[in-house]
Amino acid sequence: MPVDTELVPIENPSALNVILGQTHFIKTAEDVHEALVGAVPGIHFGVAFCEASGPCLVRVEGNAQDLKSLAAKNALAVGAGHFFIVFLRDAFPINVLRALRDVPEVVTIFAATANPVDVVVAKTPRGRGVLGVVDGERTKGVEGTKEREDRIAFLRKIDFGCPQPNPKAGHPDGWGIACIGAEGEFYVRGPGKATADPRYEEFVRRLARICSPPLLLVAHLRYASKKDTIQEQYSHPFRREVDGRVTFFAHNGEIEGFGLREGKIDTQFIYDRFLDSLGTEARPLPEFKQAVAKAKAAIDTEFPRKVESYTFLMLDGNRLIAHRDARTCVPYYTLHETATEDMRLVCSEVLPTLPGRWRMLRNGEFFEVPS
Repeated sequence: MPVDTELVPIENPSALNVILGQTHFIKTAEDVHEALVGAVPGIHFGVAFCEASGPCLVRVEGNAQDLKSLAAKNALAVGAGHFFIVFLRDAFPINVLRALRDVPEVVTIFAATANPVDVVVAKTPRGRGVLGVVDGERTKGVEGTKEREDRIAFLRKIDFGCPQPNPKAGHPDGWGIACIGAEGEFYVRGPGKATADPRYEEFVRRLARICSPPLLLVAHLRYASKKDTIQEQYSHPFRREVDGRVTFFAHNGEIEGFGLREGKIDTQFIYDRFLDSLGTEARPLPEFKQAVAKAKAAIDTEFPRKVESYTFLMLDGNRLIAHRDARTCVPYYTLHETATEDMRLVCSEVLPTLPGRWRMLRNGEFFEVPS
């Protein structure tokens, strides 16, 4: 059987991030759509998939019409069975590749890039298949010391707006513990570094004496974006009582440029907006998610593209709700959960000394832990 080849350039006039891969089954477009929506809140995308049997149509999904049209046009040009292509806006491939690889229909990823891309296509009398891709330009050499230093400096500069790891251990700008158990409520906060505060060890011991299972607990170590707010009143978690229902809230993230407004930091502002939207009664998780989404939409309108992360832990009556929503630096603003024989934990970082198998929450995921 004769085989010819063709080089198909991907049309990408705005230099968008694009992902190209191989998949199977007609449900690909729907499942990829669902995976992308769940991977990054606020993402915009178009996905197109080439059927390999039956009507052999390009199937298209997405939430941005211009990206859907661009994906469909390029998929049709490649015309290879089970090929798929995704165009992204307001997200990067690094934010979504894990979610894409977890889609059952996805077989492989050829490329994820904003570079010019050519697709090498094999042509037979029966059909077309992707042999590979040409991603960007030809390699020109091997980096030296200066180039390596420039690379590291560049990565630190662009790191999706991430705070850089603190060279000193821990987050030294405040600490707090909130616990709700059979004996009632335990709540304490302090400024500065927890291990340098003699009250911290005292209160941990006191907590162990007076709070017995079943209980819910939130602990937070703070790294302040504004150093003039290193005060006990700005240490997380924060406490509010709503019509007799006690809630606590700890948050990782920042509203860029928020500073102090009416004596409150950005986390307190977010907390207030969430509670206003949630109302006076505890809501089941689906309604809780809708109320939080409504509050976030209002904040995003007031502070467009300024929120780094809405990632939070919230004690709400007799349950803990964890939510991961990183708008920038998705690899930094994480939450992980695990279960041991007698407890369930949710942490921003894996604690390797604890037993159990850790799972990272998907970006956009809500996770509920009852008492």
